[in-house]
Amino acid sequence: MFLIHTSHEHADVLARAVVAACRGRAWVAPVQPRLLHVLFNQLLERDLDFETLQPISQQEVAAALVSPEERSELIQLMCAIEVLCNPVPEPMEASVRSWASALGVDDPALMFLRDLVVGEMARAQQDFYRLNWIGDLDRKQPEFATLVARQGESAYAVTVEKDSALLKRWHGLGDCPEGSLGRRLFEFYQTRGFLMPGEPGGANVAVAQHDWVHVLADYGTTPLGEIEVVSFQASCSRSPGATLGLIGALGLFESGAFTASLIAGSHPGEALSLPGGIERMSEAMQRGRACNTDLLNFDLFTKADGPIDRVRGEFGIPPKSARVLALDPIGAASPG
Repeated sequence: MFLIHTSHEHADVLARAVVAACRGRAWVAPVQPRLLHVLFNQLLERDLDFETLQPISQQEVAAALVSPEERSELIQLMCAIEVLCNPVPEPMEASVRSWASALGVDDPALMFLRDLVVGEMARAQQDFYRLNWIGDLDRKQPEFATLVARQGESAYAVTVEKDSALLKRWHGLGDCPEGSLGRRLFEFYQTRGFLMPGEPGGANVAVAQHDWVHVLADYGTTPLGEIEVVSFQASCSRSPGATLGLIGALGLFESGAFTASLIAGSHPGEALSLPGGIERMSEAMQRGRACNTDLLNFDLFTKADGPIDRVRGEFGIPPKSARVLALDPIGAASPG
């Protein structure tokens, strides 16, 4: 979970540590201090200037942050800020690894970012899917290891062999009542022309779990919509790979440092830098924090017939703010 365990009392320590690890003499990407300012303001109630904030030593941070959860969240935040650069600077990556070592944190995002720094894009793709929430869910499927051995790495995200029973189950969502969660997900696929799980070339079951969240949280499939939904997931899920999913999405849709997605085509980048983009990401995290259920580890077929607003209420998902609705009035209903 992203910035869930960090106390407001430690916000300044966290902020100064990120500055020490990632800023150097100056920020590499203008979006870095802007994102940090909004996240700390909205999530930790601290209005900080990340251009002038003074760094802190590793020893001081180690003394202040004794909780493993807070230490892990700090390193994850550093990785998220690091991947906003393209290319990812080797000194910054080495600095973040040094901080992780000093704080005793071993996070999968560190391996992913090292792949990007050394230009191993194929390995970055493999590590991203193997270590993020998609890989977490894939490995729960019977015979998944055999499927990968037979069909290759694309099996992590894509249906590579037809499964008629699975396809029938997903098509059955079209029979759910009007306005229900299941019917909305069926329409989400239909309006976009997406193939369904069980049909070769469609998303596999693990990726499709993320599509349920798209509909529940009401986020579209534009690059910024994808950043919103993985931000929501990173804040509501206990999956070890949920935050890596967010970090990869920032590399894919903002900086362009990660170009090897199995399911997303090429994008011009800078989605987060669009007007209101950072605010939309921050609100998605707030809504994810309010959600009372880990939606990446819940069988949402059990809620398919329920009216979508009622299901959102059961999960404690708050409505979008008027500001975000003005920026994106269509959300998951948009075909784009």
